[in-house]
Amino acid sequence: MQTRAFYYDGQTSTRHKALLTLQREQLIIEGDGFRHQHPLSTLKLEAPIGGLARTLHLADGGSCQISDDRFSAALEGILGSGFQSLVHR
Repeated sequence: MQTRAFYYDGQTSTRHKALLTLQREQLIIEGDGFRHQHPLSTLKLEAPIGGLARTLHLADGGSCQISDDRFSAALEGILGSGFQSLVHR
């Protein structure tokens, strides 16, 4: 499964266009001049807030802004509750 997203490396405030790919136990993040792999077990997906893009936090301090609801739902199914348990409803 793939989607387009914005990637932030956690070092600068620069936003990068990226392609996210779920592949086995990995998330692959590819863009112009970079390719990163992250084990799914190290990712944290923030709970949805209205129609805003969801933030996926990476173990290295980076993050991705995901607007694709189907991709987010697939990640949520794999990762479980993540940050959702921290949000008061």
